[in-house]
Parts: sequence; structure tokens; C-alpha cells
Amino acid sequence: MSCNEIREKLVFLNAGDLTSEEEKQIFTHLDNCDGCRSLSEKLTASWMIMENEKINYNDVVFVNRIMQRIEAQELKHKNKISSPSIRILRPVAVSLLSAAAIFTGIILGEKFSVQFTSPEDQRYLEIEAFANEYFLDELEEENIETILFTQNTE
Repeated sequence: MSCNEIREKLVFLNAGDLTSEEEKQIFTHLDNCDGCRSLSEKLTASWMIMENEKINYNDVVFVNRIMQRIEAQELKHKNKISSPSIRILRPVAVSLLSAAAIFTGIILGEKFSVQFTSPEDQRYLEIEAFANEYFLDELEEENIETILFTQNTE
């Protein structure tokens, strides 16, 4: 047997689940292979610790207390509302609330937003306001004569 096969069967050796022929092959390999023997000793030590730490289920009071706690947890879980309508309405309600929150955020954002303009945009707005001030009428013709006459008389 190869080392990989031995390592796979070491757990079964400790549990006593191997045939006598397989056990003989494993023990023969362990006599010749230090790595597998070391692993076998570590697994045996771990197995012994687990065996020593097992809970004694002969303590009826302990087992009854644990079983009562498990039953109480199961009953508590069963009492929760789990009807199909609740399972359907919950995602719908979450979606509607999310949509309402987004809509409210947009409305509040538009109401309280401050429009920031760059200096170039500000200059353009000033020029546009100045140009609109000197239009004659709705034909949007500039009253250049008025501007020239006002400058010459001053």
C-alpha cells in the first residue's frame, strides 16, 4: 500500500472499521514508514482525547433539559408568521418604501439645491443680462443709438 492509501485508512483503523488483513498491511507499512507512523500516533492521540471528552448520555436530567430547549426553540420558530401572503407582501412593501424614499430624496434635493456656477458661467450670465437690458423690443434689436448718445453726452 502507498502512503496516501495508508493515510486515508488511518482514521478507519482507529475506529476499528477495517478488516484484519487491512490492519496487518497498515501495521506492516507503519513499521517501515516514519512519516505515516508519526501521523498515526497523532491521530491516535486525537482519537483518545475525543473519546475521553464524550458526553455521557446516561444523565437523564441533562438530556431532558437539552431536549426541552430544542423543543422550545422549534416551537418558537413555528409560531412565527410564515403565511404565503406575508412572504409576498414583505418584498412589495420594501420596494414601495424604497421608491418613496428615493422620490422624497429627489424632491427635497431639488427644493434645497444650490446652483453653483463657474466664473465663466457667471460672466456669461452677466453679459446676457446686460444684452437683454438694451434690446428695443421683441425684435431683439439693440438700441445702439441710445448707447452711443448716452456715452457722448456724459
